[in-house]
Amino acid sequence: MKVPSHRFSKVLPASSKISIITLVLVFTGSLFMTVGCGSEGIEEEINPQERESLEIPLTVSHALKTEQLEINSDHVLLRDRSYTEDEIEPPEHEPRDSTLVALYKLAKAKRALDATKGLKEEIEKNPENARAYCYLGKVYRLEEDFDKALSAFDRAIELAPHDSFPYCLRAETNFALERYDKAIADCNKTLTLNSTYTNALAIRGESYLFTSRFENAAEDLNKCAELKPDNASLQVDLGDAYLGMESYDRAIQAYGNAVKKDPENGLYYARRARAYILWGKPKEAAEDRRKATEHGYKYDADG
Repeated sequence: MKVPSHRFSKVLPASSKISIITLVLVFTGSLFMTVGCGSEGIEEEINPQERESLEIPLTVSHALKTEQLEINSDHVLLRDRSYTEDEIEPPEHEPRDSTLVALYKLAKAKRALDATKGLKEEIEKNPENARAYCYLGKVYRLEEDFDKALSAFDRAIELAPHDSFPYCLRAETNFALERYDKAIADCNKTLTLNSTYTNALAIRGESYLFTSRFENAAEDLNKCAELKPDNASLQVDLGDAYLGMESYDRAIQAYGNAVKKDPENGLYYARRARAYILWGKPKEAAEDRRKATEHGYKYDADG
């Protein structure tokens, strides 16, 4: 099973409760302008059908994935891989985990066949070893063999239904497959067993974000950011949630926190610039666009 090719290009649904925002960017050198915000000063209208399908690819440096700039009548969000990519580890390692971790590291060193063989041997020695199934699933996930990964996590859950680790691993895999409701359900179970499992909070928060449940996303991402105060990407995710809520001041604050933690990342300035645009502060947005470019963020010809 392959990951859907447009995982990061979801267009958020329009909301009848929010006034239409028409955003046009005209990039000339370092200057740009916004046309039409709210119901006043609209000088140019974008056809609704064109607006919903508009996707402008942007190239990002710093080893960040290509993202999409999505524009519809209610929200302007910049999407990238978004959720934290921290390695998902069990909340507590068992003594026997050391062998399993060593085998998994073989897979990360491009020796997936050796890792798979070793983990299967561990399972043959002890068919009730749920953690061995967890790490076998992690190897399959690393190789993007999602069906086998999910089967391994399912078996681990059958063997150890009170271990939060396999639920969190399955949640991440479901998220990767854009099965957001299933990811949320697995995160719910994970957090019932371990309320401070940061990976589960991040994955559930991102699942809410990708399904436009912005207030839920902000709640989870806030909790996760409190537990991981040095994680800049979580602040960006939190800013995206606030942006979806049209709480532009809080979005700017969250993006600003990300900038403080990683001032060399141009993407973070670009995120904050977008929030400034929507808040009607073009001067501040222009400054952040300049900084974004200085730090490797590349806008396309259309800005």
